[in-house]
Amino acid sequence: MYRLRVVPIFIPALRERRGDVDLLLHYFLHAYSARGTRRVTSVAPDAMRVLLDHPWPGNVRRLRNVVEYSFAVGRGARLRLEDLPPELLEESGAGRPLARRPFAGEETGAEAYPGAAPGRH
Repeated sequence: MYRLRVVPIFIPALRERRGDVDLLLHYFLHAYSARGTRRVTSVAPDAMRVLLDHPWPGNVRRLRNVVEYSFAVGRGARLRLEDLPPELLEESGAGRPLARRPFAGEETGAEAYPGAAPGRH
């Protein structure tokens, strides 16, 4: 029986390789787009800034999970700041109360409350 010796490879943490965040982000976007549930072709500048500035304590796995979350909650071809997990926004300092976006076909505003006084929902 032969056994190959495993050679340890030491790679700096993702927070020390900021240039890799962009490459890995686009790799994961392509991979999740190929699954067919949503096709993301671009990243909004404010979302990219948060992703690039984040310290990535969970390393690459954490970035992959953020992209997966964004695919699950977001809509459209652009990854937006609102698509990122709330805890990531809080950790980055970009956290702010985000308005919930209505679902397709959901009534909003006065039409959702017939008979209600204007401005008093």
